[in-house]
Amino acid sequence: MDNNALYCVIENRRERYFTSRLAGGFSYPLTVFNAADTLSHNMSKNSLVGRCEAADLLPIMTANEMFPETCTGVKLFSEITDSSFCQRADRFGIDDDYSFLITLDFDKREIGYRFNPNALGFDLDDITKSVQDLNILQNAEDDNITPSEREEFWHDILRTHSGQERIRSLAVITAKCECRGGDFTVKLPLRESNITALKEQLNIDDIDTIKIVRADTDLKYLQLVTTCKDMSLSGLNEIAEWACEQRMQEHADAHPLKVFAAVLESTDTHSMSEMLDIAHDIESYELLELFCAEDYGRYILETNPGNISDKEMLDSLEDYINYYDYGSSQAEQDGAVQTDYGFVIRHGDMEQTETQDTVMSM
Repeated sequence: MDNNALYCVIENRRERYFTSRLAGGFSYPLTVFNAADTLSHNMSKNSLVGRCEAADLLPIMTANEMFPETCTGVKLFSEITDSSFCQRADRFGIDDDYSFLITLDFDKREIGYRFNPNALGFDLDDITKSVQDLNILQNAEDDNITPSEREEFWHDILRTHSGQERIRSLAVITAKCECRGGDFTVKLPLRESNITALKEQLNIDDIDTIKIVRADTDLKYLQLVTTCKDMSLSGLNEIAEWACEQRMQEHADAHPLKVFAAVLESTDTHSMSEMLDIAHDIESYELLELFCAEDYGRYILETNPGNISDKEMLDSLEDYINYYDYGSSQAEQDGAVQTDYGFVIRHGDMEQTETQDTVMSM
């Protein structure tokens, strides 16, 4: 897996910190623990200069057969200072720079997993397990298991041992409300039973009679929802329910929540009804995670039928193509809008553009 990870290594009552741009998947922390633990023990036993700590070995570890061939030999870990780690850990759960925060505790012989809620697709709660238990589970693997099967196997193990039911019910939006002269806070989404109880408690028939004073979220893809000018509790709740359903799902393409955030940014939408329409129609949008006109131009030339798709030919024409101008022109023609998340396109706009191009060429 090419996700970034933060590592905290506890050894001899001392903490050391590392980053890894190749997180290695769910099973890899155990592989790192076992390899570093065994090697440090053997080196210390045969060393004339004293004990070799397991943490000393992380910076020399390289990607092996558990990683894609393109990563073979790449160094996996870089040591960072405690202040740098604290800064990054403080942002963990707010940004999606790091998908995992892994603790390798050699003193207690435990491995802790923390999963970033903004790194979408994880239906797992935080978990700490003993290395002994994990090794027993690892021994249950088939010797002929493929890397993808190993990941699925370990994902199921962690799902079994973590509180996935709890994480599915975690709030994604917090709303500060006023009603009948009092103020209170609700965490969304609210289930039907919670809505019924709230109406009975406030003696109201419709939760939209409740005034929303402010809304907050730690899920960055919903940040623009909290700026909505016509917030209603039912509307916020519907978006929160939709976000929870989407949040746990893995996607080959850009994740629907990321697409949602990009569309809101590209359309400068501040109406709750429009936000709900976008959420319901999210499959009509495509997000290309390209971040400049030059990259967009290269993408169009390399992928669209009828364009120059041969890479060797493109390379030979490198000095003769103004990718920036071409990408800017093509993005405007396609109706592709650049956002912080990439270029967002509405499929209907693309189809209309392609139809116009066809008519003009006839």
